[in-house]
Amino acid sequence: MFGGSACQEGAEQPRIRMAAPRIDDRRATGIFLDDRSIAGVTGLFWFGLLLLACYWPVLVNMADQWQTDDNAAHGFFAPFVAGYMVWEKRSDLARFRSGAPVAGFLICCLGMVQAFLGTLGAELFIARSAFLVSLAGVVIYFLGFQAIRALCVPLLVLAFMVPIPGIASEQITFPLQMLASRISEHFLEFLGFSVFRDGNILEMAGHRLAIVEACSGIRSLFSLLFLSLTYTYFLETSTRVRILLFLSTIPIAILTNAGRIVVLGIMTNYDPALADSIFHALSGWVLSLIGFALIVALHYTGSFFYRIIHGRHS
Repeated sequence: MFGGSACQEGAEQPRIRMAAPRIDDRRATGIFLDDRSIAGVTGLFWFGLLLLACYWPVLVNMADQWQTDDNAAHGFFAPFVAGYMVWEKRSDLARFRSGAPVAGFLICCLGMVQAFLGTLGAELFIARSAFLVSLAGVVIYFLGFQAIRALCVPLLVLAFMVPIPGIASEQITFPLQMLASRISEHFLEFLGFSVFRDGNILEMAGHRLAIVEACSGIRSLFSLLFLSLTYTYFLETSTRVRILLFLSTIPIAILTNAGRIVVLGIMTNYDPALADSIFHALSGWVLSLIGFALIVALHYTGSFFYRIIHGRHS
């Protein structure tokens, strides 16, 4: 008679069950994906350290050239910039769970053979670039070819730390010298100065201006290419625009170097001692800043007109 007014003893109480987080939920919250992904990234890290140990003499020799060769000074910044790019992609790399061990191993072996032949033949470029080949092989071994596609820009940045061979540098430097001399001659004549060009020598009233290898613009060319690649990676999302800005760096570097020679020509026309003064040394740094400013200006100008044209057609 009292059964309807009270809870029956022994009745089963309701239970609250907590569902385990799914893989998708853990991805959204930033938690590690799974054991296979963790193993791949961890293996990549440790084998990367082993790769550094194997190539340590080659890397130290390359760093010594960065200190003594002004054309390769930007190599100091390449590993840090590339490392930051990879750190930004760490969540994407954790999702690559299918490596290609056979292909990665074969590429690593190719890099080892290349390093051996380069060291045996005292060819520094071959030995140094073998480090990039082996690094790509390690990435493919643990994360697959899709990771190489995701890391193509950081790998390209790392390529800037390898100085170009001397033969290639000579083949590039001489045409740049001649081109800079011609452009400077036309600019000076346009400004009303009397100029006679004999190869890479500019004869002006009362003095002579020699366009030597250091004034060819090869130093500013590679420095601006490195800056342009870094700038477009972080501040531009369109691959097509990145490529266009990167290629536009070449004429910008040539024109800014010619502008530097024109300014030196004008100043030495009034005081020839300025050709060997501190102004000549500082003009190289000013040249790089002006070139980079032109790249930024070109980017923003192109984006502005693109928005206008796109707005009209939309």
